[in-house]
Amino acid sequence: MTIEKSLLKWYNFNKRDLPWRKNTDAYRIWVSEIILQQTKISNGKKYFINFIDKFPTINHLAEATEEQMAKDVVTFLMWSAEPHLEARHKMGFRAIIYLTILTILVYFSMKKIWSRVESEV
Repeated sequence: MTIEKSLLKWYNFNKRDLPWRKNTDAYRIWVSEIILQQTKISNGKKYFINFIDKFPTINHLAEATEEQMAKDVVTFLMWSAEPHLEARHKMGFRAIIYLTILTILVYFSMKKIWSRVESEV
């Protein structure tokens, strides 16, 4: 048996039912990657489901207000925090940076796309 087949066999036997594995949407996978860099899977699952319920697409995320994003980041930091590990708090700061950058990029991308669409109409 090849290494590839052995790994796939092991994975199929041991895989966990995780919400981000239920589809191949790049946005959901990206969100799960950011969340899982900051916390344990057990905490990440809860936050992922909550986040995707609020912002099911990148367009919904782009339309979020700063207040909505700030509230969600604080919620995430509370879920991901482990009191005995001060480094967790520093890592949580990275999540804020990632989400801020994503929001800015999405906002300007959507603005650019809509300005093109409006000028063509």
